Amino acid sequence: MNVQQISDMQTPIGEILKAAEATGVVIQADDQEQYALLPLDDELLDFLLERNPKFIEECEQIRRRMMSGESYSQDDVERLLEESDAETR
Repeated sequence: MNVQQISDMQTPIGEILKAAEATGVVIQADDQEQYALLPLDDELLDFLLERNPKFIEECEQIRRRMMSGESYSQDDVERLLEESDAETR
């Protein structure tokens, strides 16, 4: 990962993104916090989503609805459609 020192806080974002490329960049500026700019890939998105409390709660709600019969899984829907299709033949 590259380290990009920013001396002018008005540096265009395009320059910073070019420095990030595919590996990411740590941005440093005088008297400022350091920031990491990372490209989003499936692995990073999974990592972030798995640690998102709102996402976790929504998944738990979906599981509860599925267990109580209020919703169907994709497998259930496919099975129901196959059964319906077989009945219409």
